[in-house]
Amino acid sequence: MQYWTAITLANNKRIAEASMLLQKIYKQDPNWRALTKRLPKVNLLLVPEKDLKELIK
Repeated sequence: MQYWTAITLANNKRIAEASMLLQKIYKQDPNWRALTKRLPKVNLLLVPEKDLKELIK
């Protein structure tokens, strides 16, 4: 599943690649953006706030 691939990229500091992939995913279903916002709270997305903002734009 491409969504979790993008999250793995982000967790591996590959924010630009993850962001490009996530933008395509969000266009198909905006609910993925809402999930992305929640992942840091459960330690599934371990990025600084500035990177999170890049990932959910």
